[in-house]
Amino acid sequence: MRMERATLLLMCAMLSMTALACISQPKEYIPNDPMKLGLVPAEARLVAETKAASFPLLFVAPEDGQVFYFANDELLATIGVQKGQRIELNAMEGGSTETVISINEKPAFRTGARAGYNRLYFAPASKPILTSSDE
Repeated sequence: MRMERATLLLMCAMLSMTALACISQPKEYIPNDPMKLGLVPAEARLVAETKAASFPLLFVAPEDGQVFYFANDELLATIGVQKGQRIELNAMEGGSTETVISINEKPAFRTGARAGYNRLYFAPASKPILTSSDE
């Protein structure tokens, strides 16, 4: 009887420790799929991502199209881009707490805080994007 009670107490203690260990470990962030949610066109593809707010992103557009910027799971910006343009996230703002998307080193989008998980999607344009004559 004493042996059964001791075994039962030992098993309960082990289960409690296992449960506490599972609770104390942080869960890995798994982002939603914007394609499944219909937030980006079907032809869009993930071209850059980072899981740290301080890491910059770089993407060079292979053709005219649109870049979609997601901070965590929120679509914050859709920007038209031309073939060859350099799209950079937080490249110029190393010590800043802002999020800045630059196109060819000129800020095109700015927001007040940095997200922990950033993604850029690219969708090619069905028609070429018009260029301005002052570039």
